Amino acid sequence: MVALFAVVWGATYTVTKHEEESAIESIALRSDRLANFFESHATATFRYADEYIKVLRKACGPNKDLASVREYLAKIPPSTAILSHIAIMNANWRPSANF
Repeated sequence: MVALFAVVWGATYTVTKHEEESAIESIALRSDRLANFFESHATATFRYADEYIKVLRKACGPNKDLASVREYLAKIPPSTAILSHIAIMNANWRPSANF
């Protein structure tokens, strides 16, 4: 009887331990994939924003007035699939209310 109990307990422990290890491996794999996705998405977003702002600065010319920025943004708006918005800051580093 004791031998039967030991065999059942050993088998149950082995199966439970295997399932736990499989679950941990699965979670680690999903976490790694999520981290890689976030890293690539954040990198692509920052690159796009940086390139868009560089083009915006060149297109608006040396005067860099708000009217030329608005005109450029109206002609070639940023991709809303990548950026949610662009904020133009005033001299006090506050978003411009009249944008």
